[in-house]
Amino acid sequence: MNKRSNRYYRLIELGRHTPPSDDVPYAFQHRVMANLPLAIEPVDPWFAWEPALWKLAPVGALLLMLAVAGNWWIPDSSTITDEADDVVTSTAMAVLQE
Repeated sequence: MNKRSNRYYRLIELGRHTPPSDDVPYAFQHRVMANLPLAIEPVDPWFAWEPALWKLAPVGALLLMLAVAGNWWIPDSSTITDEADDVVTSTAMAVLQE
């Protein structure tokens, strides 16, 4: 531990005695500024919705299949009403005959 702490303090002392330099590599600013547009990709507003839409696609397909199946297999409301009227009528007739 003593070696490490000794090296640390020596490095700190060297840093304190060395003045900072104002030298900048040639065209450093231009190189940095030229690479900035490459680092930032344009944001696509539809990209945020894409994963959610792909996750909901099977649900939409299932709802569509249920709607089509319900249109074919569920009887019309007029048929149900006629059968309900028949049940009410037959029940009323049975009660009146007693």
